[in-house]
Amino acid sequence: MNPVLYDFKRGLLRLSVVVALSLFVLAGVGLAYLTSSTLATTPGTTYVALYSYVSPARNQFYLEALLLTPDLKLTEGGIFYELGNFTFSKPNTPPETTVLDSGVVTGYGKISVFKNLTSPIGQFDKQSSLYLKVDVTTKTGSYSFTTSYSRPFTLDNDTVYVASSIPFSPPANWAFYCLNETSIPIKELIPQTRPPGVIILTPLQGRTLSDKYLDTAFLLVSHGQGRYELVSVVLLLDRDNLTYELYLVPNSTSLPDKVDYGNLASYLIPLGEVAPGLNLVRFNVGNSSELEKIVWDFRSVTTTTGEDIVGSLHVLLVARNSSCVIVGYVNPLVSTVRSASMSKIVAGVLAGTVGLAPFSTFFPILMIYLAYVYLAKPRSSGSLEFLLARPITRLDVYITRFVAGVLVALASSLLFFASTMLTLHALIGVYFDLYSYLLLFAGLAASLIAFYSLCYAIASSTRGGAYIALAVAAYLLFTILYQIIVFVVTQMQGIGPGLYERLRVNTYISYYLSPLGPTSFSQYYFGIHNGLSIEPKSVGSVVNPLLVVVSAVLWIVVPFVIGWLKFRKANLLG
Repeated sequence: MNPVLYDFKRGLLRLSVVVALSLFVLAGVGLAYLTSSTLATTPGTTYVALYSYVSPARNQFYLEALLLTPDLKLTEGGIFYELGNFTFSKPNTPPETTVLDSGVVTGYGKISVFKNLTSPIGQFDKQSSLYLKVDVTTKTGSYSFTTSYSRPFTLDNDTVYVASSIPFSPPANWAFYCLNETSIPIKELIPQTRPPGVIILTPLQGRTLSDKYLDTAFLLVSHGQGRYELVSVVLLLDRDNLTYELYLVPNSTSLPDKVDYGNLASYLIPLGEVAPGLNLVRFNVGNSSELEKIVWDFRSVTTTTGEDIVGSLHVLLVARNSSCVIVGYVNPLVSTVRSASMSKIVAGVLAGTVGLAPFSTFFPILMIYLAYVYLAKPRSSGSLEFLLARPITRLDVYITRFVAGVLVALASSLLFFASTMLTLHALIGVYFDLYSYLLLFAGLAASLIAFYSLCYAIASSTRGGAYIALAVAAYLLFTILYQIIVFVVTQMQGIGPGLYERLRVNTYISYYLSPLGPTSFSQYYFGIHNGLSIEPKSVGSVVNPLLVVVSAVLWIVVPFVIGWLKFRKANLLG
């Protein structure tokens, strides 16, 4: 067997090394869970589409919600809700709060709760206001809001009051019509010309329905490289409990005045179906040219709230009951969402202080042990002298055992990142491009190999307890004391404005002088590649890719060469 592979196998299959590699895998899984838990406690990194109704007559409460990630995928989580009543008993005094009900509901995607309340809801009047307070926590973040019940709606011959909250939901006009014909008058439903920013409905006289309620959000998700997906959240309340077909009306003046009900798909773009309650509809739009065909008055507008609106759509909801064809029309604005947002949030955690850094700080301990197993311990026991009695040179021993340790370092880094990224993908569905993975892998692997080279050089000239003492001292120097030294040097330069910026600049300069620096440099470039601004701009003046590579190579090669110069003349007797 090849000596390198033999030493690699001998080192890798040691119980202590197997345990250490298992810890690397567990550390990767732990980092993924740490990232997930950090996201879950970060406000504003999740969305919830929610609606609720209360029935004062029946004293009932209903809540339904869609739990969504920032890139609008269903996720797992829970909602704490509080249903209460504000009573304004005296003028110019704070209202009295009465909690009618509270609880927690958990699940995946769509969750709901229905209750017969023990406390009476009371009446809706000027002296009282019913509210719903919601705290949402998912695997990707947290979100809190309070809404009120103010929309009376007839449901099952009962007047209920509705509260809803749908993200990215600009106001839109909508109406439902009952048509007795077998065709739908498209051009009567949809205005062909209108002033910019003004939506005008042309009502079909005598055919408007008032027993339905609609709230929608249409979002254009950009997946990069010109690929788009249209995602719609639709809240539909329908006393007839009908399921509607959802159609987009393309931007085309060649549409006929009327379209047969059974031939809608020939002229319109089918999206799917929506049932009463909350619906999440996804439609793969394609490229930008296909998008322009279906978005009406395609343009780019930034609203006062900072949302980027790319245009508006004409959408039809079509169903049939026993007496007529029911057609709903809505003209929503379209908000843009980038699918990379979730990846960017996760990248910020990985590149931050709670991400990769704590784990990479402890991984070099394995390198201390490997150098001890491959060189320091055999020197203490005299087994190297026995090995050299065979037809093998000192250089062969020195190189093969060094390369074997390098292979263990690479395998350890690979196991760590594979377990991290696979668990992250399983937990929150996030993955990065290959370049991002290579950056982090190369940084950690280079740091481990450089520190192994340093420990290997120490082992080449020491043995036993002396090696352990010196290797541990080197570890403490580069993981703990170095930070203190950098901080003291920065303070000596003067305390005042710009202290933090100077500290970060000095910290990155110090990474060139540390075998563990490549990990921090890889996190820096990982952050830049994923659109993060995690460091002051002045840091960029001291971080040079060529110097980063040169410093990493020198930290590997120089200790290796110095170690060999010591090892070739060392007394190998135990």
